[in-house]
Amino acid sequence: MNRKEVKSSNIKSVGWEDKVLEIEFHSGGIYQYKPVGETIYTAFLESESKGKYFFQYIKGNFDSEKKEADYTVNQINRFKGRICSCGDDDAICMKDLKKELEKYIDLYSYDDGKDSSKCCRNTVISFIKYLLA
Repeated sequence: MNRKEVKSSNIKSVGWEDKVLEIEFHSGGIYQYKPVGETIYTAFLESESKGKYFFQYIKGNFDSEKKEADYTVNQINRFKGRICSCGDDDAICMKDLKKELEKYIDLYSYDDGKDSSKCCRNTVISFIKYLLA
């Protein structure tokens, strides 16, 4: 789903499609809320405070589920088609890949009192699959 970046201290981007509202938070979490009508989505985008609108009209009022982390175009483009620093033009250097994955895990790791290692593991696996596709 395509999301639009919004000006908010808590919410990074928002998208809506087929009665599904998708919200990406600056913390890295991405959640989908449904069924959300277009009127709610439009009012959300036009609201002065996205955070206040979210807590007042969306959170707790719709079914929600956390989505696996996705990747920004900039994060992916740092790898895709990158020339290996070891001189192999057709490969991604494993050293570089390891460094970038460590940075990515640090960026998206969080302590929510639950076992977040599964989330990180799934995130890394999906990232590698995308790179190798």
